Amino acid sequence: MLFRSQFLADPAVGSFLDWAEPLVSGDRSLVHSWQDGRGRSFSCRSLADAYANYRWPFQVTLPGDASTRRGSSFSDSATMLAQLSHGLRAAVIADAPDSFCDYAVAVLEWGGTTSHNATWLRTRTPAELRRVMSVAGYLSPSEVDTFQLPDIPRLNAGFTKIYSMLVDGFIIFDSRVAAALAALIRIFADHADLVAIPLPLRIALPPGRAGVRHVPGFPLAVAGSSGIPAFASSNIRASWLVGEMAQRGRFADVSSELRGRALEAALFMKIGRAHV
Repeated sequence: MLFRSQFLADPAVGSFLDWAEPLVSGDRSLVHSWQDGRGRSFSCRSLADAYANYRWPFQVTLPGDASTRRGSSFSDSATMLAQLSHGLRAAVIADAPDSFCDYAVAVLEWGGTTSHNATWLRTRTPAELRRVMSVAGYLSPSEVDTFQLPDIPRLNAGFTKIYSMLVDGFIIFDSRVAAALAALIRIFADHADLVAIPLPLRIALPPGRAGVRHVPGFPLAVAGSSGIPAFASSNIRASWLVGEMAQRGRFADVSSELRGRALEAALFMKIGRAHV
């Protein structure tokens, strides 16, 4: 079994968190830049700088709302995600699979991951949707045992966003955030002269889009149902790490309620692409 308390008590995990703390607080810089194939570029000198420059253009139509909501800043996304989270959780409480499906598709719209995922949701029976709804109750990072995970019907870059709206402390573990966290762990291991990435920190990286690099020393999660256990275990361990990193001290003057999401946004922008 592996619960949060056991994971955080591991010496390698503790050493990484101690090393990462000044990066989060801003007492140590981490210069980074990238440029994609379309000429877009990004640069920053710290995780806080990356958070401050977070951009994610989205457009979402909420269930029952004829107008389309648009935004791109962290504040825009935080407001939208709060509404989506409320709608999803209300649907679960009301045992309303149709409403749950509508809100889940809206989450996918925000995240730009509707391809295949929206169709999958729209073609589920009410009983199958209830199974997705019930799984979230067993993924709480504060209670879950990564060796005793539930049978998760679907988990990928889209569904990690849905579960993140349903479960407190469950981060969005897409390829960018995963690669960014892995890159930080890789830098830590190099600085500590470790021969290999310690096993508890060796998260599996989800399949990614072009431009998101593989980080040496980390396995790739297999796409499809056979890769779900490794994806879920890594998503939870990443949630433990980011949650602890966010709560150890200040981060860009963000409130404690949003600090984890803000740090996740910084990782999304900062080192999940191109060069570290």
